Amino acid sequence: MINQLKKRLILLCIALLAAAPLCQADRPYVYYYVATFSRSHSLSQAIATAELQKAGFQISSHYAAWEHFAFNSDTIVLVTNVPLTSSQTYVHVIATSNTDAPAKQWAAQIMDAIKNSKMVSYD
Repeated sequence: MINQLKKRLILLCIALLAAAPLCQADRPYVYYYVATFSRSHSLSQAIATAELQKAGFQISSHYAAWEHFAFNSDTIVLVTNVPLTSSQTYVHVIATSNTDAPAKQWAAQIMDAIKNSKMVSYD
């Protein structure tokens, strides 16, 4: 039974690969950056929100524990802030677009803005 399913899956994959050139949409480009910062999770969340808004992205996700999902006319960006300790946060920026340049530009620019942010917490 499992071998039959494997064979069917392989045949389906071959058929999809053969049909791929017929599709009109380009494969999306994805760029990402990761870093760990010595700042609280709540400060990292505030910085991510502020930098995405400053860059003109529309944040389409409701307030979430870790992630910010945003987009502009040609790029989708996801910023994830994961608390490691009370004063350290892991930040992951992913940008995707149908063309190379915007995804590459925004992933680097958003991470750089997050890294160089002068925002501080008063709590």
